[in-house]
Amino acid sequence: MPLSKQAQTLSSTLQSCLVKLITEAKHQSAPEERMTLAIGIAAIFPTEMALSIIQESQDNETLQPLIVAVRLENSEKVRASEEVLEVAVDVRKRMKKMRQPFRISGTL
Repeated sequence: MPLSKQAQTLSSTLQSCLVKLITEAKHQSAPEERMTLAIGIAAIFPTEMALSIIQESQDNETLQPLIVAVRLENSEKVRASEEVLEVAVDVRKRMKKMRQPFRISGTL
């Protein structure tokens, strides 16, 4: 199998596993733990992949501030309530802090 096809298969498999991980966490952990897990995913993975994983987890209500934060990281214009926007600012700070050990900067 060509390397690009292997990478694509690995990416798809990894994405599916992460969706299942967040979905399972929805049933077995507190909202803050789910948010921390999802923020870690958003901090490390490319924006489109992170958004796809988070949205496929079907926990959009709890993770809405994270979805907004990721879209802001991607320089998108986002419409949300003032409360969600305020939480999104804090989420972006947490994402930045999580990236520091890996020296991942800016928008992914």
